[in-house]
Amino acid sequence: MVCNHRFVEYGESKGQLYGTSIDAIDEVLKRGRMCIIDIEPPSIHLLRLRNLKPYVIFIKAPSPESLRQTRRNSRIITSYAINRAFTEEDFLELEETSHLIEAKYKQYFDSVVVNDNLQDACMQLCSVIQQAQNEPQWIPVSWLHAED
Repeated sequence: MVCNHRFVEYGESKGQLYGTSIDAIDEVLKRGRMCIIDIEPPSIHLLRLRNLKPYVIFIKAPSPESLRQTRRNSRIITSYAINRAFTEEDFLELEETSHLIEAKYKQYFDSVVVNDNLQDACMQLCSVIQQAQNEPQWIPVSWLHAED
């Protein structure tokens, strides 16, 4: 399948192969369902196909201050000891990575949701999905023409 370009993305992690196949996405869409995919940013452009018609939502990291509070709250809520405490560098790296992803790939994003407050972010995400389902969306003109 890799040689036949049947994956949107694929890779190996800890000796295990993984991938998101175009056929699996097509099967979900043929059943009239919405296919939600968590994909690495460099692969976003591969989804921009006429048959997939993606609606891309970027879940953006909040500020380091918000992240610190979220980590403190998670320990209180779950009373679970985290194996590795986040360092200041981790918080700053996450924020920087989020900014870099947005700067490099924002032309592919249909919407951006900032994960600042979990409940608010979930409500906003649901609202964005509902809007994408119910309202007309702009698409590239090339998706309207028959394939050659």
